[in-house]
Amino acid sequence: MIDEGDFKDGVKRASQAIEIAKQHNLPEREKIENIALTVQYGKLRHLFDSAQEKCESQKFDEVLNLAHQCLELSEILKDVHWCSEVLSMLGQIKAHQGDYEGGVQDLEKAVSLLQENQLDGVEELQEIIFIVKNNEAVRLHEKANFAAQKGNLEEAIELAQKAYEFQCSVNHKNIQPATLGLLGQLLLAQNRSAEGLKQLQQALDIAQELQAQEAINQLQEMISVFSRKIEDQDIGGEQL
Repeated sequence: MIDEGDFKDGVKRASQAIEIAKQHNLPEREKIENIALTVQYGKLRHLFDSAQEKCESQKFDEVLNLAHQCLELSEILKDVHWCSEVLSMLGQIKAHQGDYEGGVQDLEKAVSLLQENQLDGVEELQEIIFIVKNNEAVRLHEKANFAAQKGNLEEAIELAQKAYEFQCSVNHKNIQPATLGLLGQLLLAQNRSAEGLKQLQQALDIAQELQAQEAINQLQEMISVFSRKIEDQDIGGEQL
């Protein structure tokens, strides 16, 4: 039954067989226990290995299906180690496919299981979560930049604002100067001068905090150029 995917009833039947053997002190008790464990964990290992193989070939829909079966059997067996392993796999696959929230949720659940049961692997999982969050921060910036290149200013502004908010929420500062710089330029392109310069100055402040000299130079140049343009426009308006 377990081999055919009916995990719940299969494990239940195996447990009943072990219990009967214990109650009647059958000589085959130890053999029955060993067979039950071999079948259960053999299936678990097979599902996990199959999921990893599909992952390597980037067949992610099949990976998710196998991983969910693996998680179901792990939970039925109440095996915390296996549950955390599978949740880690699920989390990384979901994040890779664009389901950031679902991915981080699974990864954080895996961390909680390890912490609650005082098992190793917490630091490794926390590092994976850090990488997933950083990747999402970059992805959102790139999405805003792509919209800007397409000339969709309103969409690009909205995406850049969301990207910056997300970067703040996960304390990912390295890309904040680029995102705020992009947002500032987009606002200036809409003649929202005060807002645009404010974003550029904030980007410069963060770049200086990070001691990112290349970004500092670029932002200082942008602020100087746009400030002169605004001054020229103001002078032209007064002359008219």
